[in-house]
Amino acid sequence: MSQSHTYDVDAMLRRIRNLEAVQNRFVLERGDVTKAISICLVSRSHLLLVGLPGIAKTTQVRLAAAHIRGSKFFYTQLTPFSTVEDLFGPVDIVAYKEGVRRRVGTGMLQEAHVAVVDEIYNGNEAVLKSLLSPMYERVFAEQGRAEPIPLRTLMGTTNSVPDEEERQEKGLTAFHDRWLFRFVVDDIKSDSNFMRMLWTPDIDFHAYEPDPNATVTVDELEHLAQLSEKVRVPVAIYE
Repeated sequence: MSQSHTYDVDAMLRRIRNLEAVQNRFVLERGDVTKAISICLVSRSHLLLVGLPGIAKTTQVRLAAAHIRGSKFFYTQLTPFSTVEDLFGPVDIVAYKEGVRRRVGTGMLQEAHVAVVDEIYNGNEAVLKSLLSPMYERVFAEQGRAEPIPLRTLMGTTNSVPDEEERQEKGLTAFHDRWLFRFVVDDIKSDSNFMRMLWTPDIDFHAYEPDPNATVTVDELEHLAQLSEKVRVPVAIYE
């Protein structure tokens, strides 16, 4: 990473605010989520959106991820039949025949800076527990060693969350605790915003080109993270 004096912090923050404005233009009445996404990208934290299908949960997190220049992006949707391979890739059969157990991880979650997992609570216990170390320690166990991974934030969406008793029965309490932000999102309430939504075009992510003035790089996010660690929170806030 470049030396810190080469960074224009004001310009970075301005571009992050522009990124928030882009989200708020496409996804209405979701300003609190927009701000939380920015915080997660800087602080390497994770965000969960809970809500009914069709209310742009996935659209918003994919839109934010598209504005991180130089990053690798991972996306998948879980079902009760999903396996760990759907997140981290299949076992390398050629290597396995030679006595080496490793995964073909190209393009999988362990390479990603930003990951989006749809319907995340549809995953079974084995799949969700496999995310514990990547989410908390930013490591992925390969060949008996914990290898560091570049993951900044994992953003999950779900239609519903298992209640506390079910989470305890399935051993998912620790997994649920990984979400720094959890939002219940709803349909648009304002009639005028509903009309705006009807006039807002859908995003074709295959062709989408973000405005350079609304993008940040992975290195810039890491620099902001280092600066944020120097912030002294007043005692009154802790209390």
